[in-house]
Formats: sequence, structure tokens, C-alpha cells
Amino acid sequence: MRSKAQGLTGLALAFVALAIVTDAQAQETEAKTTDEVVAIDATKGRDLDETQTVRVRIRNDLVPAGSVIVSVISLTRPEYVLGAVSSNEVREWEIDTRLYAGGFRLVARGGRRGGTQVSRAINVLGRAKVKWDLGIDLVRVERVEVEDEG
Repeated sequence: MRSKAQGLTGLALAFVALAIVTDAQAQETEAKTTDEVVAIDATKGRDLDETQTVRVRIRNDLVPAGSVIVSVISLTRPEYVLGAVSSNEVREWEIDTRLYAGGFRLVARGGRRGGTQVSRAINVLGRAKVKWDLGIDLVRVERVEVEDEG
């Protein structure tokens, strides 16, 4: 009985992941590409200002080459799938920091022969850029300064 329930749960999660990836693909076709970076808004439908978001940029430079599925995980929320990053591609997402009190980690699954790669803990509140190069497993956090208006 337990394995049947686990199977149904796995099937439900697969449908949710498919819906998220399908939405990301729809946004992807509408997105403008600059330097081969596709920006996907993971905060779609939310009223946010720039102080409540973090831009996450993933560079898939894994060797051997392979596509990965990128997710956000934290202690306070369930895993959220951002989308897929093909080999030798760069993708960027905007994340609502209000959802991840205490920080978050990024997870890349599928590269390196089906392996999983987890980033270091990222503790930013907003107005920051996070860059993760998968090939060297380096996470850089860059604070974005507010421009003076006056």
C-alpha cells in the first residue's frame, strides 16, 4: 500500500514539474535573448519591487556536456523547479526572496551522468545577482547598489 501511495505522489510531482517547465518554455519563446541568456521570471503574477528579488544566473559548462534541471531548495519551503539549462547555455531567473527566509540553495540534476550538484547556501535579502558556474561549482553573489536619484 505504501509503495502505491509513493508512486502516486511521484506521478503528481512529475505532472507539477511538467506544468512548470511548460510555463517556462512558453516564457522562453516570448523572452528576448541577449548574449544567449534567456531570462525567465519565476515571480510571474506577483507584485514585487526590485528590493524583494534576486537574479540567479546559471552557466552550464559541465564536462562531459549534458543538460540539467535547476531547482531552488530551502528549509522553509518545498523544492521549486526553475527549469532546464542545456549544455553550454546560460539561463537567468528572478526569485522572490520573501519566500526563502534564512536563505536557499540551488540544485542542478542530470549533469555528470545523472548526478546532482548542490550549491553552497545563499543568504541574500534582495537586490543581488547570484551567478553559479556548474563546471567549476562556483557561486558568486554580487550586491546591486541603488542608484541615487537626486
